[in-house]
Amino acid sequence: FEAVGCYQCHGHVGHGGGAAGPRIARTKLPFNAFLQQLRRPRSQMPPYEASVLPDQTAADIYAYVKSLPAPVDMNKVKLPH
Repeated sequence: FEAVGCYQCHGHVGHGGGAAGPRIARTKLPFNAFLQQLRRPRSQMPPYEASVLPDQTAADIYAYVKSLPAPVDMNKVKLPH
């Protein structure tokens, strides 16, 4: 995730970077759809061909983003009085 630069758009914990990249922490995409997005993105994301990002590395990144904590629900944050 860090080595191939995913963090540059998706943030260090996959919570997205505003217009730069969507939140991918805890993705609900199945692996095949995730891999398809890496290989042939439907967005401004650059494609990551297998010669640059092998399937096993993509699977490791997928496991990593699935394991990231979900973003905090700001509606449930208690503010001090």
